[in-house]
Amino acid sequence: DWYYTYVQDIAKAGITTGYPDGTYRPSALVTRAQMAAFIARAMKLNVPKECSNSPFYDIDTSKWYCKYVEAIKDADVTSGYPDGSYKPDDYVTRAQMAAFLVKALHLDKQPCTTKPFVDVPTDAWYCPYVQALKNAGITSGYPDGTYRPNAAVTRAIMAAFIDKAFLGGGSSGQTPGSSGSSFLINNSSITVSNVSYRTSNGENIISEATPPDGIIFSFNVNTRSQSYNIVLYLSKNNNIDNNTNDYNFYSAVLRNNKNNPVKIILNKEDPGFSKLLNCYGGKYYIKVRATTTSGYEAWAVSSSPITLKKVWTFAVYMDADNSLDSEADSNLEAMENVGSDKNVNIVVEVDRQNMPARRYLVEQGSLLKIMDLGEVDMASVSTLESFEKWVSESFPADHYFIVIWDHGLGFERSLSNRAPSRDLLEDDDTGVAGQVDVMSIPDFAEALDYMSQKIGKKIDVVGLDACLMSMVEVAYQLRHSTNILVSSEDEILAGGFPYGTIVGDLEDKVSSNYNVSPETIADMTVKDFMAYYQQITYATLSAVKLSAMGNLATSISGLAESILNNWDNDTVVEDIKNNVFKNVERFLVDYSNNDYSYADLGNIANILYKDDNMTGDIKSSALSVLQNLKNAVISNGYYGYTYNSTTVTGLTIWFPDYNTFIQESQHYKELDFAKDTKWYDFLYQMQQ
Repeated sequence: DWYYTYVQDIAKAGITTGYPDGTYRPSALVTRAQMAAFIARAMKLNVPKECSNSPFYDIDTSKWYCKYVEAIKDADVTSGYPDGSYKPDDYVTRAQMAAFLVKALHLDKQPCTTKPFVDVPTDAWYCPYVQALKNAGITSGYPDGTYRPNAAVTRAIMAAFIDKAFLGGGSSGQTPGSSGSSFLINNSSITVSNVSYRTSNGENIISEATPPDGIIFSFNVNTRSQSYNIVLYLSKNNNIDNNTNDYNFYSAVLRNNKNNPVKIILNKEDPGFSKLLNCYGGKYYIKVRATTTSGYEAWAVSSSPITLKKVWTFAVYMDADNSLDSEADSNLEAMENVGSDKNVNIVVEVDRQNMPARRYLVEQGSLLKIMDLGEVDMASVSTLESFEKWVSESFPADHYFIVIWDHGLGFERSLSNRAPSRDLLEDDDTGVAGQVDVMSIPDFAEALDYMSQKIGKKIDVVGLDACLMSMVEVAYQLRHSTNILVSSEDEILAGGFPYGTIVGDLEDKVSSNYNVSPETIADMTVKDFMAYYQQITYATLSAVKLSAMGNLATSISGLAESILNNWDNDTVVEDIKNNVFKNVERFLVDYSNNDYSYADLGNIANILYKDDNMTGDIKSSALSVLQNLKNAVISNGYYGYTYNSTTVTGLTIWFPDYNTFIQESQHYKELDFAKDTKWYDFLYQMQQ
């Protein structure tokens, strides 16, 4: 039968499924309700699951066809009759079909200066539509020169028109090509070339900040087919014979109007643009596949990659290759419960005991493994820098929140026999038998400097999910690479940060305002942490602005110098050693040695300022410290013990006893803070 190929084509394309009994009924007439379904499927419209409102007064929302009529009305394919009706049960005439197709294909109506067919008057309302179909090669009428505009359309004829209009069917001289021939760049039936893209602001970056008119993809297509299918892909490679992991973000059937370049415009409201944002960030090439209905296809790829950029990347460096291994699962699960979204990438590198290190993109409900790393030393600067390189290149963002997950000890070396733990990042299995490694604060600062250089600016927020890290000395060391440090003066319980709450609130805030400031996110993190641990015996967390650390360090140095200048005053010295030293709020550093050498900075300054035995210059210097500390601390939370606003002020400072000073002084002198201020000189004098 003449119509067999046409019916086969539209069935393969999903435009028709036939009747439940397996028939197509080619001789049956097409109603306007059925026409709506044919057109909506052929156009690949976003058809609602059900009708919310009746598109015309004679369309019942409970009818099967209501959603299709609603879809083609929204696409400006039909406006119904002047009386506000659609008449879904009326049969479609060939004149009406011409109008439906021309509007669906976005063809221009053609002027009727002469009759396109002998039975189509030039002044008939449908003449411009019939002329457009004829000019596009979709219809040649009947052999007798007629078009028969008033004849009802059969399902066989409908199949032929739909196939020719949307799928390029009926082209002469074409034979089916081999499926899966993606290794062909071009062939004689279709070619694609000159793939490019641009946004209105001229950037090669797609993000939430992209202007509303979105992005334009351009390419040339040459084919004899009347229409063809276009699919756009994101690809990590620019090899057209390697497409297995490519990401399809747009497809459409295009009418061959022989105009080049073809332009695909995705504004920010388009589903294709949303699919781009939902893909994880990084650099991608744009691949174009064009396919004729006869099976021939062609590929082309852009010469340069485009960057998909999220608003925030939340990246966790999880060193669980130690006694914290058992805590990793709950933290990963908490992040999984939220997952990355179109604005925020959540990524993790985790090293577990007796397992290889792995990198993941955290999706809602699952961890997408990006790569196995084998056994690595998480306390190595090179390993951390490799993680930072991966994050910055694969998950670019406007803002970065980097979390270090592990044991912490401020800057000190542990004096216990448990492990030679020091500073931050303890890896009990480095791949070298019997070797345990740790990272010093200067080395940590070096690694963060690398990240800052990679992204071309300071890291927005660094969170230290590790004990005792909110120290003046640590914050000062990181000042060149980081804007805000979120960390704790005291221990952080083994459960760590409440990751589900933090990433969930981060996504909510960014969704409401993608210009939300890093200060707001840091403050949110402190509040989420304190709310989570409100019923625990004790908890502290603060967010500190590191650009203020220079002034704070200068004021601390001034305080130390004022004290040293009055060291010949016995009353001052006695009060510092017996009042300040003994009564200041302290935090336990090492259980086995009863080491409480980290003291709250604000509490030291408060005691000095209120001590009547202190000289005026010491009091003035103490007040300067308090003022600069207030400028530095964005947010501060505390709970439990006797903690209050004067005893837990956001940062500790090293204030050791004699034994700890002897043990750690050489290590301390490696820190920038010790080199740049008089604080070490004061501590040295305290031991004499």
